[in-house]
Amino acid sequence: MIQACLFTLTLCAGQTAEQGSAPAAEVDSQVDGLSDLDLIQAVDQATDEGLGATLRPAFDRFIERVDDFRLEQAEALIAVMHRRSQASWSAQSLATLLGRADRFDDAFAALDDQLTRTPYGPERKELIKARALLTLGAGDVTRSKRELGAALIEGSSDAGVVLGFLAISEGQLDRARTLSRALLKLDPAPAWARRSWGLSMLPPSANSL
Repeated sequence: MIQACLFTLTLCAGQTAEQGSAPAAEVDSQVDGLSDLDLIQAVDQATDEGLGATLRPAFDRFIERVDDFRLEQAEALIAVMHRRSQASWSAQSLATLLGRADRFDDAFAALDDQLTRTPYGPERKELIKARALLTLGAGDVTRSKRELGAALIEGSSDAGVVLGFLAISEGQLDRARTLSRALLKLDPAPAWARRSWGLSMLPPSANSL
């Protein structure tokens, strides 16, 4: 059941990424089509004014390398992007990749460092949620629930969905229904809140993700 919940978390995180966590910039045709090393050097050597034009193609290449399971190349790309941008999207991308490689200490360090310079607001909410998901991925369910609760207080509906699925996995159906009802009142309601609600209404023996 926990593994199924983790799959749900990945979907939630993916929806967030699609909504704009990647660097938004016009693609410079001069850097399009360069090798990984060329893109790394372009990001590393870009002026502050020209940085945005190099981040978008570098991020696209990073996604390609992740999809191809070429994680060393992906790490080299996102590491230089994060060093130059010091942004929440780059910290989350780096931490996710490191967590995927079971390098959780490094992943937590990347998120914690970014949190120290991020004021309260939407970006901090996403960082707190990312840290909670990483904690769950590391196998610390108890701590993850505390951090997901903090993310929920910050306004992360995704964190509420995850808490709902965790409650279902632990047989806490009343709690799952309470969380789901609250999420369904949001406008717009999270895509997975209705499924969480439906699963919480099933008999305990039939609970399955």
